[in-house]
Amino acid sequence: MSSETLFASLSDYVNTNTLPPVENWHPDKQSCIDIRIDPSGNWIHEGGEIKRHSMVRVFSSILRKEGSKFYLVTPEVKLEIRVDDVPFLVTNMETSGAGKNRIVAFVTKAGDYLTLDSNHKLNIEDHGHGVKPYISVRQGMQGLLSRPVYYQLAEFCSEHGPDAQGKRYLGIWSSGMFFNLSDALGS
Repeated sequence: MSSETLFASLSDYVNTNTLPPVENWHPDKQSCIDIRIDPSGNWIHEGGEIKRHSMVRVFSSILRKEGSKFYLVTPEVKLEIRVDDVPFLVTNMETSGAGKNRIVAFVTKAGDYLTLDSNHKLNIEDHGHGVKPYISVRQGMQGLLSRPVYYQLAEFCSEHGPDAQGKRYLGIWSSGMFFNLSDALGS
């Protein structure tokens, strides 16, 4: 299959909002490519930013994490890339409803749509760059909430509890679940 045919085929997946089945692809050919994803979610190839969103979208759709390494995977080749922190950056947020009935939705810079729920959990973690908010995106990969999105999310925080020890928590409700943000907010 030519690279143009493969790119068109992968674009078809993306255009139908279906991700390619990268978890089922196990090519024999493996190599490295000079692509890295910087902390701002920019895809950098040989020192220059990839500015075509359609190309970034296709690349992000064939991204797979194995252990601590990241690969672009096709049926024919697996290419290792570098990721400075996490591969996705959450750039937009929308909410509907209120309280326990609230639904929080996010959009990544690469064009993924996520709902804060049991499949896309919010975690406050330190990946060696300070404590930051991350959301599970897919297949063990995370997205970093951009600072404006995190501040927007904090506007919808509410108290929950007390628990069995009498402690109250500050966090956000989405999809019928409470996501604790107390540690990140200094509670």
